[in-house]
Amino acid sequence: MLQLVHIEKLVETLQATFNSEIKIMENFAGWVRTECLINTSYFNFYEIPELIVKKHVSKKDYLCINKMLMKAKRSYITYKIQLLPDKPADQVNVTDEDLVPIELLQQTIS
Repeated sequence: MLQLVHIEKLVETLQATFNSEIKIMENFAGWVRTECLINTSYFNFYEIPELIVKKHVSKKDYLCINKMLMKAKRSYITYKIQLLPDKPADQVNVTDEDLVPIELLQQTIS
């Protein structure tokens, strides 16, 4: 019985952590939508550090946001490889000029 209570508390803790991280990512995506959008549908990864500093993001929240951004960058590189089929995949990277669809950020949260 004690072990079952322990497992239930562990599950509750994991759920709370997950919900907290989802909230952090949703808030961040909202900031990007309101402060970093270009042409109403795109953002640029290079504007993100300034936004993080401006919003005084805590270290814990930053770590969560950073994980999300790394996933979004990988998704964007995959997307960009499809747009540039003649370019070798290992030479495709994110540049200052890249306009990233905001949907990629939202898909990363989902």
